[in-house]
Amino acid sequence: LLLGYLAVTDTSGQSLFAGWRNGVMMLEQLCALPFPYFLSPPLREVLLPTLIVATYKNKQLLSVMKRDVSAAVLANFVRQHLQEGAGGGYPPL
Repeated sequence: LLLGYLAVTDTSGQSLFAGWRNGVMMLEQLCALPFPYFLSPPLREVLLPTLIVATYKNKQLLSVMKRDVSAAVLANFVRQHLQEGAGGGYPPL
C-alpha cells in the first residue's frame, strides 16, 4: 500500500517498481504473488491499485506486468469501482 501511495504522489516513485533484487523487478514479484492476492477482496483491494499506479503511463512497466497479469483484470477492477461510485473507499491524497 505504501508503494502505491509513493508512486501516486511522486511520478519518480514508479522507479521503485523497476528496481532489481536478485535479478527480479519488484513489479515482477508483485505480479507473481500467490493467486489468493488476486481473489481475496481485502488483498485484492491493496494489490490491484498498487499495480495500476505502478504501471500508469509507463509502457515499460506495463509490458512487464502484462506477462503475468491480464490488463483485463485491472480494467474490470477499475470499472467495478467506478460503477460503485465509491472510488474504492481510499482516503484522499
